[in-house]
Amino acid sequence: MGGLAGVFFEAIEVTAEKAVDTAEKILKLFDSDRDKINRMGRIRGSALQIHELLQRKAFVTIPSAARDTGLSQPTVTGALVALQKLGIASESTGRTWKRIYVYKPYLRLLNEGMDATEGQVNLRSRTLQSRMR
Repeated sequence: MGGLAGVFFEAIEVTAEKAVDTAEKILKLFDSDRDKINRMGRIRGSALQIHELLQRKAFVTIPSAARDTGLSQPTVTGALVALQKLGIASESTGRTWKRIYVYKPYLRLLNEGMDATEGQVNLRSRTLQSRMR
């Protein structure tokens, strides 16, 4: 298929391929991080709950995580500290109050997928446009 429709369908194909690739990488990350958490001591159960929450909400505060999981704020704080030590969560504000914790490796994969897809679509689009001239 040629012309503008060809460019459109090729862009859809590239985007779909990158989405599948990114989803596979994310699932591997979740599994790898879960394995790390499962090797922890007594905080393991709480850390797993926070990890599951971070998979649904990549940004959390201690009060929101406590509310969403039913854990106490001190338990959430301990779990987030443990996840920070594993490189899973990181505090993004630099403050000592109203801190926001982020699942950075997850966000990094999402951003890589977006950047790669955008670059491939733009490159292919330009190539196809030059062929149409």
